[in-house]
Amino acid sequence: MHYKAPDNTLHFLDDDSFAHLLPAGSVPITPEEAEALRPQPVPPTPQQQIDTIERDTMMNRAAREALLLLIEREAMREFGVTDINAVRAALYAGNPAYKRVKDIDNQIVALRAKL
Repeated sequence: MHYKAPDNTLHFLDDDSFAHLLPAGSVPITPEEAEALRPQPVPPTPQQQIDTIERDTMMNRAAREALLLLIEREAMREFGVTDINAVRAALYAGNPAYKRVKDIDNQIVALRAKL
């Protein structure tokens, strides 16, 4: 059974024989009332989201930028192209590894804009 203490803290007892352990003034409440008292999860901040992405992918900003630059420069050298935007578009369309890193980088750029 759910109980609400005078300070609005939520308590739950499987066995009412332990009700004497509740704070003084606690009253039984319905499961719906208990749900309304539960703290709602706080969404992660943009910085926390960035930190999570970088940790999960093991690619911090320096690693992502270095990898993208290396792939772009190599493609420019190999194909003799000087238009970086054309190279980026071609790599994004045809190189799954580049696309993955670029998507992660774009996601983080969007999150940084919220900081």
